[in-house]
Amino acid sequence: MSSKRFCAAILFAAILIFAQTASAGSKVPDEAKTAFAAGDYSKAIEILNREAASSPRDAGVQHLLARCYFESEQFDRAIPAAEAAISLDAKNSAYHELLGRAYGEKADRSGWFSALSLAKKARKEFETAVQLDE
Repeated sequence: MSSKRFCAAILFAAILIFAQTASAGSKVPDEAKTAFAAGDYSKAIEILNREAASSPRDAGVQHLLARCYFESEQFDRAIPAAEAAISLDAKNSAYHELLGRAYGEKADRSGWFSALSLAKKARKEFETAVQLDE
């Protein structure tokens, strides 16, 4: 895949995430969206953690926070944020898909025993995502 196609795919994914976040009535700060789109995940994480503290019931904030952690390969932190997003909006397939991906990446970096459990969780999340958004 060429770097232009890869960048276009990343931009498209970011647009989809922001569209889903906006449609859910989320209060994701524009500054966090801009930092995420620019690949400045640490800045976005800082902004989103502040927003999550003041708006703990905002699934969109939790989802973008999980996405930032995922993109910066902090899977142990991505998982609780993704789980929080799902606990606030269990019918959002993108939230389940991201949690499945986080479980999968963590499984890939774990010992075989832990990986087996994580792989089962990943599969369950992917199946849920497909059921919600066939």
